[in-house]
Amino acid sequence: MIAEGAGGAKDFCDYVKDQTDVDVRPIVLGYTQRGGNPSAFDRVIASRMGAHAVNCLLNGVYNRAVGIRNNQIYDMDLTEALEVKRDFDYNLYNLNNVLARG
Repeated sequence: MIAEGAGGAKDFCDYVKDQTDVDVRPIVLGYTQRGGNPSAFDRVIASRMGAHAVNCLLNGVYNRAVGIRNNQIYDMDLTEALEVKRDFDYNLYNLNNVLARG
């Protein structure tokens, strides 16, 4: 994760590829995120998850999904993470729609 104005994401990706031989591609969050400005909580969680992901890489742990459960950051095998089935929570969806109306 590179903060805006902190340097070129492409240069960083090239550096990571040179050091690890892992294919890395930059993604501009402005193109992928929707839903307003992140809260302070969102920023803290994103920073914690990003730090955890970097620590995994530094420790030679690859192909991991990073998540949060009960306010604890954890990682799990990417294949296992992709196999997890979750039910859609219509109550939460409806609550979100009510709150979004203001």
